[in-house]
Amino acid sequence: VAFSVGTSLAGPIAPRLMRYTIGTGITQELCDLEDYFGGAWHDDGTIYFINNAPDGIYRVSAGGGKAEPAVGRFRTADADSAIRMVAWPQVLPGGRHLLVTDVGVNPAVLDLETRELRPLGIESSFARYLPTGHLAYVRPDQTLMTIGFDPQAQTLRGEPKARMREVSTSRNDASVFAVSRNGTAVYTTGYLRGSMRELFQPIRMSAGGGTQPLRIGPDEFGRSIRVSPDGRRAVSCTYGGSVWVFDLARGTRLRVHQGLETESAVWSPDGRRIAFIDWVGSQGGLYVVPADGSAAAERVLGTPAEMHPTGFTPDGSRIVIVAYLGPQGTSGKP
Repeated sequence: VAFSVGTSLAGPIAPRLMRYTIGTGITQELCDLEDYFGGAWHDDGTIYFINNAPDGIYRVSAGGGKAEPAVGRFRTADADSAIRMVAWPQVLPGGRHLLVTDVGVNPAVLDLETRELRPLGIESSFARYLPTGHLAYVRPDQTLMTIGFDPQAQTLRGEPKARMREVSTSRNDASVFAVSRNGTAVYTTGYLRGSMRELFQPIRMSAGGGTQPLRIGPDEFGRSIRVSPDGRRAVSCTYGGSVWVFDLARGTRLRVHQGLETESAVWSPDGRRIAFIDWVGSQGGLYVVPADGSAAAERVLGTPAEMHPTGFTPDGSRIVIVAYLGPQGTSGKP
């Protein structure tokens, strides 16, 4: 949700971006959405938002209308027209720059005029600028930190300080905290139901509907757990980038890969290989790793689009994936 300077806010009510005026209770449709990774209300009446992360930043008038691309390609240290996955924008003082999360790289400052995207060197998936001249961000261990920040120079000042622990994470790695212009902070701690970063206990369900907990302790499991073709093992990804193979009889686990943001692990027909997705520096990659962990994972396909393997072909020679491709081949509907 993005607040205006006055009494309105904007946020998603799928599949549309909506404006709600607090004083009157009136809701107004602004534009269509396919997905939503945050928005920011500019003082000039423009709302900047992320529709699909690899498609860059869009803008729409606070009065509604057709959304149009604001920044589709980014200038980085490596390229003049790079495709990046960005999220959670915030307009910085002066209005020319946005604070964003460059997925796989961490918080960065975007110049709306030059398209330059410059990382800040902070390890976090979510950051916010405070009126006191600081950045607040949450580390991977869920500790809320603050550090001095010069919004004109876009540089950090001083040393970071820990403020509180166990700050919650919601879907798409957005930390659950906000700070008002008068310095009031609101936040939640612990696990949030439905956030996809919570403890799950795997269970076995019989054909008759009976359930029994597996000999696998609760963990921050991702989208799914896949049982091996022989029924003796299972594979799953956990929050933090691990790919685990579980021995269902012994209740033991083996980490076969440690990455950044892993998901959608599937077995080969012979049970010897596992395919999965990992994200590194805004680039999604399809990887294959031996199920016994005897070798490092091999990247077989790289793309900035969101994709998920659904399985191998029966002969094990190919991997079937679902990719979300937009008008420019970067993201969108399957």
